[in-house]
Amino acid sequence: MISDSVNKTIKAVKANSKAAILLWLFAAAILLCYYKVTALRPYFDIISFYKLKLGFLFSMASTALFGALIPEVLKKVTGTRDGTESVKKTLYLTAVWAYKGLEVDALYRFQAYLFGSGNEMTVLLKKLAVDQLVYVPIWAVPSLVAMLLLPELNFNFKNWKSIISNGYYKTKVLPVMIPNWCIWAPSALMIYALPTSLQILMQNLVLCFWVLIFTFMIRPKE
Repeated sequence: MISDSVNKTIKAVKANSKAAILLWLFAAAILLCYYKVTALRPYFDIISFYKLKLGFLFSMASTALFGALIPEVLKKVTGTRDGTESVKKTLYLTAVWAYKGLEVDALYRFQAYLFGSGNEMTVLLKKLAVDQLVYVPIWAVPSLVAMLLLPELNFNFKNWKSIISNGYYKTKVLPVMIPNWCIWAPSALMIYALPTSLQILMQNLVLCFWVLIFTFMIRPKE
């Protein structure tokens, strides 16, 4: 029922409101460090250099690191791994986030081509609109939920196919969509305020914490 999805979404927003605020502050701190702390600029320049040199390979490797490997280590250290984790699952998640790194980098490059690389508010808002109102609801969240559901179902393709075939968008995607907007819309605005070569860095730092929240939200109930 739609009311169940709405209730689940409201609970998710409330549960993750503090995490969202922390992520916004974290992203804002990185942005301020880049533009205001000149002593840190050489480090940003190094990251920018390797991003430009390695291109999509940099994006894939760094996103796999922050989206899969670091969260798995954090879950193990904090004791939040539920016993179902495996090498197979970790390798799968690494591949998923490597692909997503390629995809997001392509989005950032395409947006820079369309609207330019400036940080004027008009440019930032155009990029934010395409990102959050087109890319996210049509492809980013639906595809990611489907990809991350598979290991949560222990790679049972029959159950996975059943879930994504029956009211999938309403029951699985919508409850994630609003919390996703709450966290990522402000973060994306700050991401686009950085030079294109540094946007994947900011995205990945925020992503690391978002993955922990996201995985919890889509996990099937026992």
